[in-house]
Amino acid sequence: MDTKLQEYAKLLIEVGLNVQKGQTLIISSPVECASFARLCADAAYDAGCREVIMNWSDDYLSRQKFLRADASVFDDTPEWREKFFTSYAEMGAAYLAIAASDPET
Repeated sequence: MDTKLQEYAKLLIEVGLNVQKGQTLIISSPVECASFARLCADAAYDAGCREVIMNWSDDYLSRQKFLRADASVFDDTPEWREKFFTSYAEMGAAYLAIAASDPET
């Protein structure tokens, strides 16, 4: 199975995203998919990627936030979060979002 996932990661990076030598890659992934995200990072570095930046999320904590946090936290996006994505986009970074759902939540 690991070989197939490595091949899939390589396909995503080289064909799907067409990552170029010297380009930065931002990977957004739930922590539950860490092993696959790491395979994608390896494939990106193999393709000549300058830097891979991981943007982790946690389904459990995200769910808890929606269920228990004060409603006001959803009114605005923090400025640092907006600047994070905008500044990398202006530098020509590639973005990969890995999505998976936890059947327990």
